[in-house]
Amino acid sequence: ENFEELESPDDRVKMRFVHVEGETLGIGFVEAVIDATVEECAAYDYKKDTRERLAILTTKHVLKQHIRKINDHTQLYLSIRTPRRGFSNREGHNRVMWMKEGKKTWTVYEDTDQLKKEFPVKIGNVQVSLQTTWLFEPLDRVGGVSQTKVSFASRVDIKGSVPYFIMNSFAVKKASSMIEMRKKFDKSKEVDANNRLQIVKQLGDLDRVQSETFAKRFMDVAKAEKVNVGLSSAQTWVKMQGE
Repeated sequence: ENFEELESPDDRVKMRFVHVEGETLGIGFVEAVIDATVEECAAYDYKKDTRERLAILTTKHVLKQHIRKINDHTQLYLSIRTPRRGFSNREGHNRVMWMKEGKKTWTVYEDTDQLKKEFPVKIGNVQVSLQTTWLFEPLDRVGGVSQTKVSFASRVDIKGSVPYFIMNSFAVKKASSMIEMRKKFDKSKEVDANNRLQIVKQLGDLDRVQSETFAKRFMDVAKAEKVNVGLSSAQTWVKMQGE
């Protein structure tokens, strides 16, 4: 109940965040519907070293990242980010794992020390604590377009002494991964076109039903006039409507 709705840079991505008073700990929830399959969405989040993802690191204030593959389901992930000018850089050391559960796919980020020997925390940097869980759930296709409900919950402690607005800013940056994913697979035009076709079809069905109902009523009135001798067509119609 203490979660605050944050203004999202993308109105199709919903964001909520709560800051634990007196601490540098924040918990956020982000969700969106993505125009892609579960597999496409999960792979986009998991594969962080594609050319496309690497090209936008600077826009996310990522100074450095390193990926070490453990197996087909697990990798180690190091990231160094700058929260804002005047504040120390933040380092994240995480183990990332994905698994399937029926038609759903889960991806879990948790803190790890497995990278510290090769990449000790740089002097002057602050190591953050991060636990994030992504859930990818298939939805019904819309006009031939795959739909996936994507949501994640993230618990972040950025450590050190930082004001509340920095915490909010960090939460918005965390949601940027979801926004990138939505834009990457955006098929709004196709989905909107299908929705318009469905509305046109429904209106056509409604017109047909109304025409059939009117025709039936008209025939009923014609038959009723023969029974209600002395009443006009209008009077007979009103009488039938009131029954």
